[in-house]
Amino acid sequence: MHSPFLPQSGHKSSHGAQIVVEKHRAPIEPIPRAEWPLWAIAAEQYSKLFFPSDVGVGDTVVHLIGEATSERFKQWFQDRFGKSCGCTERQRWLNGRFLYL
Repeated sequence: MHSPFLPQSGHKSSHGAQIVVEKHRAPIEPIPRAEWPLWAIAAEQYSKLFFPSDVGVGDTVVHLIGEATSERFKQWFQDRFGKSCGCTERQRWLNGRFLYL
C-alpha cells in the first residue's frame, strides 16, 4: 500500500534486492508538540472543541471524514481491490505520531 503517511515497505536496495520492512514492528515515536505541522495543531484544537475523547490526530481524521463514510470506503476498497485500504493502520500511526496529551 502506498501512503505518504506510512513508512514504506518493499524498498529496493542499491543492488536491486528487495528489502522487506515488517510493518508495525517498531514502536511509533511521537513527534514533540513543538515540532507539529500547522495542520496537526489545527486538528488538535478542533478535537478539543468537538471530540474531546480523541486520542490523537488519527481519531480526529476519522471523525472529520465520518465513521459511516469511512466504513463504506473500507468495504468498497476491499471489494474492489481484494485487500485492506490501510485506513486502520494509518489511523493508528497518526495517533502515535501526533498524540494528544
